[in-house]
Formats: sequence, structure tokens, C-alpha cells
Amino acid sequence: MYTLLKISKAFTLLAIMNLLIYGCKSNQYDKEIPNDFSFVLKDEITTFDSETGVYSRQYMKGDSSVTVHLTKEEKQKIYDSFVNYDFLEFPNSFECDMKSYSMLPSFETKLHIVYKGESKNVSTITGCGKVAEQLKAEDDFYRLIALIHGVLHNKAEIKKMQKTDMRFM
Repeated sequence: MYTLLKISKAFTLLAIMNLLIYGCKSNQYDKEIPNDFSFVLKDEITTFDSETGVYSRQYMKGDSSVTVHLTKEEKQKIYDSFVNYDFLEFPNSFECDMKSYSMLPSFETKLHIVYKGESKNVSTITGCGKVAEQLKAEDDFYRLIALIHGVLHNKAEIKKMQKTDMRFM
């Protein structure tokens, strides 16, 4: 009986600690999208600025741009992922493991987010071994990038654009 009481108290203490640790994280973000929430995504051939709606794609003979506007639902989906993946806790740059291999060419992907008057830049480089401590966060970063690309590539204006003629070897 005495041992059962100790175990019960230990579980209660663990539950309170979990609530404090994980409950505070969710308080870091607003439930509603702040008015100034915006982002710029830049990868090897495309750039998108959610504030202006300008989507640019690189071609051998110059860039081409279209204007696309995110719906409230699309912006909410991106914002929810931003919160879910705890973007503000990502490092500014995901590191390459120098003891690992590298593939060429490699490319940098950057995501700049403005949130409640603050801005944060996060970047990563493809083609290099990753630091073990950053694997989960970097996977989450790539999931967020993939979600944004998925939303953008479903836009009619972007579907009408020619595919890039840039080739990387």
C-alpha cells in the first residue's frame, strides 16, 4: 500500500512536469494567426513571399513571376504547421556533420517568418550528413517546407507556369 502511494505521487509529479514543460510551449504561440504573420520561402529555383503574393521561378534566360494569394484556409494550414513543428525553436541554421559525406550539387533552403513583430530565419543545406541532435527538428523543417510547396503548387497561377529549364548535375 505504501509503495502504491509512492508510485501514485510519482505519476502525479510526472504529469505536472509534463504539463509545465509541454503546456508552456503551446502558450508561446497565438491560437489565431497574428495579423503580421508572413513568410518568405527560397530554394534553389523558387521564391515565394506571402506578404506580396509574388512567386518567382528561375529559368536559364531569367526569372518569371506570378502573383498568388493564399486563402485564409491555406494560411491557417501553414500557420498550424508552424506552431505544430515549433518553428521558433529551430536553430537558425541546420548544421552539416563534417564527418559525414556530402553530395554535389547541394542547395540551401531558407524560410524567413515574421510572427508578432519578430522575425526568424532558418536555413538548411541539402546533400550533407546531418547532425544527430538536429534530425527531428530538421525533418520537421522539411515537412513544413513540403506543406508550403504543396499549397503553392496547387495554385492555378503556378500550375500555368513553365517548368524550370535549369538543370543541376
